[in-house]
Amino acid sequence: MQKLKKRTTTTIFGSLDDQPNGQLRSTAKGDATESTQLALPSSQDPGGGTQIMSQILMKYGPGYPVPGSDSGSQATGGMSSTGPSPVLPQVKLNRGSKAEKQIFRNAGCFLGVWALFATGLMAFCAYQYYFVVVDQVREDVVRCSANRVKAEASAFLAQIFNAHDAIHYAIRTKLYYEPMDYAVIERILAPIFVAAPAIHTVDIAFSDRPAAILVRRHGAENILVQSDAEDCWRVGVLGCSIREVPAKEASWYQQGASLESPEGKGGHSPFLWFGPEFVPRESSGGSEGSTYGALIWAPSYSLVFSSIFPGSRGKLSAVGKVTLEISGVSSVLQDKQLGEGSAVYLVDNAGFIAAALRPGEQILLEAGSGQVRFRRIWEVPESWAADLKEVFGHDSAAESKKVLGDGTLVIVSPFHSERMQNFRVVIVAERSPFANSILSAACITSFVAAGLPYLVASAIVVAFVLRERAIQRRGRKRHSAMDEANPASGLGRPR
Repeated sequence: MQKLKKRTTTTIFGSLDDQPNGQLRSTAKGDATESTQLALPSSQDPGGGTQIMSQILMKYGPGYPVPGSDSGSQATGGMSSTGPSPVLPQVKLNRGSKAEKQIFRNAGCFLGVWALFATGLMAFCAYQYYFVVVDQVREDVVRCSANRVKAEASAFLAQIFNAHDAIHYAIRTKLYYEPMDYAVIERILAPIFVAAPAIHTVDIAFSDRPAAILVRRHGAENILVQSDAEDCWRVGVLGCSIREVPAKEASWYQQGASLESPEGKGGHSPFLWFGPEFVPRESSGGSEGSTYGALIWAPSYSLVFSSIFPGSRGKLSAVGKVTLEISGVSSVLQDKQLGEGSAVYLVDNAGFIAAALRPGEQILLEAGSGQVRFRRIWEVPESWAADLKEVFGHDSAAESKKVLGDGTLVIVSPFHSERMQNFRVVIVAERSPFANSILSAACITSFVAAGLPYLVASAIVVAFVLRERAIQRRGRKRHSAMDEANPASGLGRPR
């Protein structure tokens, strides 16, 4: 029994050796009640009691009852009669409950922040792909396609400058100084016609005479030089040409004669683009609905230039027109990377369609006059075409980009080469070929999954608020009814 009391005293107050009061160590072998009373604060030893109370509070926390108070006297009495006090386990249980609550509170905060971050990241990734990445990839592909089309179309149209440069060089170096020298003209242009199969005809008119020279193809490998001069019979059996309108009265000559003098510009001949026009040619039988040798009409574009004969003091000049058949440009407009529903057009600065994937889109039959002419790009029967009229009314050197309401992208890209500034490339690309169907569905699902928890939480909060307000309204109505009924009965609602 004495050992049990000693163990109890040691359990409550700790080791006796740790106590600063020597009396505790001397009386530890005695009665446990006396040891407890010695350890408790007293009026005779206030300093020692204060130290012991501080140690008790530091060891067991502020929740432990201090002896001498009401709870302390009960705890002391209970200890002396029945053994160790049950207050200590209860204190530990309370401390453990608070720790668990703190852990769960921190875990809940972490999960809330993680859920907010995860849903935000999911919505951001879905938005980036569906509304940014797809559009950026499409725009990059369209720009690359425009650059490729411009490069290949420039190489095709550059054939027209072969004839222009050859004639201008021959005049400047006096290889060609007599205007009606048919043999020299044939030697100059024969290699050009062989090297540039797209050249259709070359017309040369002169400022000092009404006669003009026409060079055209004759068969697959030969050319034919013709003239409308009086001595055209000297050229050969087919040497005389018949024109509906004399060359000097044609609009191309009037525009070419008004070009400024090339003197002082490094010998470069001024030029301008003229067209588009329809030119006749023999069919090879490859086109749908045509037979071999049949006459068909093909689109063409011409280059008009002016060159002054040296030594003439500017009184003798040659105005030339090189006509290029451009139906072959349609082959460079095809681009599978743009996907289905796309369209590519080669258009001049006036808006006329010079080349298209479908030749039928180039022409337009006027209802009133029944005439066939080249269609302008804003006359194409598509929803994206109407707004292009304003684009072609502005500076041709600026690129234009527009995204329609249905997601269709329309880009008008001008040629940057000095010789090709008359043309632009119009590319129309839809959005669907550039969006992966699986990723698009995943993005839509991500949007729904990211926003659904917040919608549900908002709905619960709104329902709770409305319910509380309804309860308050019912309570106010009940109280009003009670206040109205109590005066009649003499009872009053308690305040």
